[in-house]
Amino acid sequence: MIRLLLVFFLCLLIQYLGDENRIFARSLSPDLKPGALVIMGVTDPPPLPEPLLRFIQTQHISGVLLLGRHYRDPDKVKQVSTQLNQLLEVVPQLSPLWIAVDQEGGRISQIRSPSLKAPSLETLGEIGSIEYAFDVSMKLGRELKRLGVNLNFAPVLDVMGTTYSSVLDQRQISTDPLMVSLMGKKIIQGFEAAGIASTAKHFPGHGETALDSHHQLPIVYTTRTELDKRALRPFYAAIDAGVPFVMMSHLKYVDLDPIYSASLSSRHIQSLLKSEMGFTGLVITDDLSMKSITTQYGLGRAAVLSLNAGVDVILTTDRLSKVRVMLEEISLAIESGELDVMDLNQRLHNQAQLKRQYIDHSYFDM
Repeated sequence: MIRLLLVFFLCLLIQYLGDENRIFARSLSPDLKPGALVIMGVTDPPPLPEPLLRFIQTQHISGVLLLGRHYRDPDKVKQVSTQLNQLLEVVPQLSPLWIAVDQEGGRISQIRSPSLKAPSLETLGEIGSIEYAFDVSMKLGRELKRLGVNLNFAPVLDVMGTTYSSVLDQRQISTDPLMVSLMGKKIIQGFEAAGIASTAKHFPGHGETALDSHHQLPIVYTTRTELDKRALRPFYAAIDAGVPFVMMSHLKYVDLDPIYSASLSSRHIQSLLKSEMGFTGLVITDDLSMKSITTQYGLGRAAVLSLNAGVDVILTTDRLSKVRVMLEEISLAIESGELDVMDLNQRLHNQAQLKRQYIDHSYFDM
């Protein structure tokens, strides 16, 4: 009886929402598909294999991150974005997909093409012109848009520390938090002008450690007062610029949360980022497949913890079989009540609103 009432309520809600929020209606379900909360890595060359396409369809995957040597070629990026968008013609109830890349500029540039060549963030910081930073990101964004990309995991807003970090080499704007704030804000606005969703990363700041969180969990003893003076300032500026995504780091800031890394911590996500700093966009994890997380928790448990902490979108680049198991663990957490289905549906609604802003509207009318 409860289930029937819930279905009836959802039908009324969908009717009330109408065409304007059709994408939300596609995601909303008494049997919530955890895949709608996930962006997964894709390395297969186009055309994508049938098992992967079927998985994206049946699990209602929210988006893909294009990775690897095949997607250095802009033609292949365009080919796969076209193929993925054609899924909507076959599966009308599927939500339009985020098609994401890491196109920071400099050495972190997934797509290799003269039209997509951009200076590193370090070079932009050395040049010091916020107008030039805006122009670079706007032109880069327009090229990404032309290829069917709608989400870029950039810019890095980590304030450069005193210790050299190989993982962040050439990827940081400056040691000056004001310069990072001004440049970062203009980069975000440039992507926005091109219609690309940008991502401020790696909250609350990766600049205070030289350790690589791909391999181990850095523990940072910076105080909250020190964070306010340096690391958090660019993120305040990004929020002021209306950045749609903030990516959580896999770092443990002991003064904020002595137990969990930022990506799994409600103190970082709910209390600091959303409540105190006023961020209303989507919070996404850094890749949950990193050893700093999976060694301690495993992919599935980490996903549940991150959602409980307030994450809106999970990012994983693990292989398909592990992503499948992760989704099963999320489903079990929903069934047991550990994860609140209405709360997750609200996050899907928020994501739907953002998709409508950045994804070609023709895909919403199929």
